[in-house]
Amino acid sequence: MALDPSADFSNSTPTEIKNALYARCASLPATKVFDQKDLFDLNIIPDNDTKLLMTCTQTLTREGLFKLLSRENRACWRVVSKEAAQKYKSLSTEEALVYSYIETAGREGIWSRILRSKSGLHMTVMQRCLKSLEGKEYIKQIKTAKFPNRKTYMLFGLQPTEDVTGGPFYTDGVLDDEFVTIMARWTERYIVGKSWYQQPLSRSRMKKPQKPQPTPTRKQAEARRNEALDGATLNDS
Repeated sequence: MALDPSADFSNSTPTEIKNALYARCASLPATKVFDQKDLFDLNIIPDNDTKLLMTCTQTLTREGLFKLLSRENRACWRVVSKEAAQKYKSLSTEEALVYSYIETAGREGIWSRILRSKSGLHMTVMQRCLKSLEGKEYIKQIKTAKFPNRKTYMLFGLQPTEDVTGGPFYTDGVLDDEFVTIMARWTERYIVGKSWYQQPLSRSRMKKPQKPQPTPTRKQAEARRNEALDGATLNDS
């Protein structure tokens, strides 16, 4: 529900202010990152109360609706959709950690070795988390064009970028030789067709524009009609 920008929250409870803060942030682009000043500029926290703002952000982070980040060594937050927050609640601590790194990788995906290095999890634990997340269709394994033998993961609902897939000449990370061959043949035909030399017409063969004929008078028109009829009669006989 859209909030009235001029709404007054001075008499609202902390829970109401927290909910209003989340609703206002969620109405903005999902990629936006908020620092303390950004949150105060939303005009929801009464009197720019720092303590109240901290209480709201901590509660939203604990509920999974805010994700705590760091920008220039300062705390900032990004909104998490309620659907995504519900996913986190259904995950174990290790699964949530693995999922968060895969989510951050976006459409580029993340290599399993880098994932293990960032998460600090034992290989067995990480493999169990990946298997569980794949079974729930939260993540998926993809093949990259540059490194097809690497196990790379991304969120289930995302499509990898062309840099990852290799573009239209690759299928599942493998070069499509048949498609490349067909395109090469068509390209060759097109170039040959456009490059074929045609001898220009000589000046004598070029048609000169005809001068417009004057409109005949009535007598001239009748005379031409009679000539045409006479010729037709002679042909019939």
